[in-house]
Amino acid sequence: PIMGKLSANKIVICLRNSFTTLIPVLMLSGFATLFGSVLFNSTGYIGQFLDVELSEQICTIFTRIGNGCLNIFSILLTVLIPYNYGKMERYENPIMLSLISLSVFFVLMPLESTYAYFGTQGIILSFIVSFSSAYFFMKLAKIEKLKINLGNNIPSGIAEVFNLLFVFIIEISAYAVVVFLINLITGMEIGDLITAIIQAPLVSVTATLPGVMLYCSLVTLVFCFGIHGSTISSLFQPIMIAAIGTGAICNESFKAVFGFVGGTGGTLGLVLVMAFMSKRNEIKQIGKMSLLPSLFNINEPVLFGLPVVFNPIMIICVLITTNVNLILAYIATSIGLIGKLTNFVAWSTPIFLKGYLASNGDIRVVIFEAVLVIVDVMIALFFYRIYERTLNKQQNMIQE
Repeated sequence: PIMGKLSANKIVICLRNSFTTLIPVLMLSGFATLFGSVLFNSTGYIGQFLDVELSEQICTIFTRIGNGCLNIFSILLTVLIPYNYGKMERYENPIMLSLISLSVFFVLMPLESTYAYFGTQGIILSFIVSFSSAYFFMKLAKIEKLKINLGNNIPSGIAEVFNLLFVFIIEISAYAVVVFLINLITGMEIGDLITAIIQAPLVSVTATLPGVMLYCSLVTLVFCFGIHGSTISSLFQPIMIAAIGTGAICNESFKAVFGFVGGTGGTLGLVLVMAFMSKRNEIKQIGKMSLLPSLFNINEPVLFGLPVVFNPIMIICVLITTNVNLILAYIATSIGLIGKLTNFVAWSTPIFLKGYLASNGDIRVVIFEAVLVIVDVMIALFFYRIYERTLNKQQNMIQE
């Protein structure tokens, strides 16, 4: 019941919808980094054979793509979140909420021009601005005394703009005064203050091995009880995405590449066991049907087909699989056996390509993914045989 209420929370839904909308932006940013930093860089796989000046010119194309994607991620969220929030609250003109949110976001920026908070570093600031500005705007817009009545002969569009004029003035001015006082009292810009007080501690706790293990375990566990994992990921994902730019080993890509090999719970190994090692024909068929989706990390067929959902034996299996993968990956990264994952990759990116993109083309990561699949098969086989024997006993009891 608690998770059900959380998954239905308007703020959680709003965040989930906003991040889902930005998946193409994040994917394109990953490809741009791959092409610019790995392939066409002067020391890259292709760039090393090109003239240095030509290589640099080609890389500027991908730099510009990055500037239009991940480097303005917080700005995009500042537009999307209030819009989705307004729709959730059934506000008649949600685009106005995006407009006020974007204005406030720039009001809070340092007077000296800086782009630092346009990207993932400004995610927490974007959340605060988006929800607070939209909430207060909708409240102020209901106050009749703040509306300007121009008469009945004015077009509705113009009348609405004038009705909101004082609301805009009050809200923008209020945020400007607040940020002025914060700067006066603390000597810090609000973005730096938020990073120091909120974002940095959250990243330092969540972007650790225990943090990412807890994250993946909770997502897997709620899935195993029929609740979509986005209930949990909507809370952790912003922090883990922000961790990508901090150099932390554990970040959103680390979770996606190593924690969820084949989807939530790391079920690709289980699917391979079902498809090629099962002695029961019906499960073998489910495994074969689940194989292609699992390569793209879509594992509902196996979660509900085997099932893993409400299956105590297989729940233990997927929890162990996920955490073993994370521990092995963390050790391998810590000792330099594989490189850190520095690019965001969408959850639906196929296995091996996902690791290749996230690591800027580190082939060692791809090989390590293959090793994890073998490990996952071994773990899954152990638990599957137990489950298979249970099914056979149940079948024999029915026949007797």
